[in-house]
Amino acid sequence: MKTFPLKYHKTSEYLDYFNPKDWFNFLLEELNPTYSISRTIARIASIHLETKDTKTLVLRVNKNKLKFQAGQYLPVTVEINGKRITRYYSISSAPFETDIRITVKRQKAGLVSNFVHENLQLGDFVELGAPQGSFVLPEVLPSKFLFVVGGSGITPVYSILKTLQNQNFAGSVKLLYFSRIKEEIIFFSELNSLRTKFPSLDVEFLLTDEDSPGFRTGFFTREMLLELAPDFSETLTYLCGPGTLQESVK
Repeated sequence: MKTFPLKYHKTSEYLDYFNPKDWFNFLLEELNPTYSISRTIARIASIHLETKDTKTLVLRVNKNKLKFQAGQYLPVTVEINGKRITRYYSISSAPFETDIRITVKRQKAGLVSNFVHENLQLGDFVELGAPQGSFVLPEVLPSKFLFVVGGSGITPVYSILKTLQNQNFAGSVKLLYFSRIKEEIIFFSELNSLRTKFPSLDVEFLLTDEDSPGFRTGFFTREMLLELAPDFSETLTYLCGPGTLQESVK
């Protein structure tokens, strides 16, 4: 006679399955995706095309204001072909602004970045995790800042610059922003507008792959640094950009 093993489950395992909080959360989200007591869900309120391969998503969260520090990033989860996939994106909005903004540059083999550019639309929802990262302002601000940035590395720095302006920072702020060509400069108009309202800010746009009137051309070198920021050795410096730029600076 065949016998079959009896698998015993603890009562607590069944109780976990019927967790009232999880079922309540499920029912709420069925009524409206933003109704969640355990997850931070954000609706896409608007989409801005920054360059031909860079978009900013303006996200309205379902909870009270999401707290973060300028310069931080957060996990963003989307559903692609029935699977939840998470990527990390820098926050390009400042903490004093109402909505969360993330700026996403399309990557050739980037599953999520391509999905963002090709599929996400106004009114769609994404899930946000807790903001994190130490690329932030110090508690006590120095008298001088230098930001050396390349490509999409401007996103967390833009948040920091807006925060300094909002705090009426009266010291010196220098931004060296490297891009391949003029059309790939992210936040070009916004940065020009910001420096008219923020006298402490000095912006230098640098192009590596083309000559264009009104722009300096060239890759980062020590000689360039000495010319544009001669006091760099006594200045708090932030570096954010592709590996080639980081290697050159180091």
